[in-house]
Amino acid sequence: MKENKILSAKEFKKQLLKERGIVSEYELMSEFAKLHVQQALESAAEKANIKQYYYDKCDDNALYQKYKNVGLQRTDEDGIPYGVYVTKIDENSILSAYPEELIIKLL
Repeated sequence: MKENKILSAKEFKKQLLKERGIVSEYELMSEFAKLHVQQALESAAEKANIKQYYYDKCDDNALYQKYKNVGLQRTDEDGIPYGVYVTKIDENSILSAYPEELIIKLL
């Protein structure tokens, strides 16, 4: 993501007025929101972290039961399942990928 290309609200308004002439407040806000949503999605896609967890049937039975049908099962030599690997996207890596300061900066 090229964070240095994001315009402040003031700069964005000037640019939009230059490109289109007079614009309504609704149009200005809509276009500004679209710009930041697109940048936030690109940033989240770049910064998303994938984590792998292992839940053992004996040690973490509640989590094992929760994920046994969605993860990769580990079985013993008799085919009896005893654990599960689960791959998840780290939510914090997505939620923190695009700082609020980029949206609310005014100068």
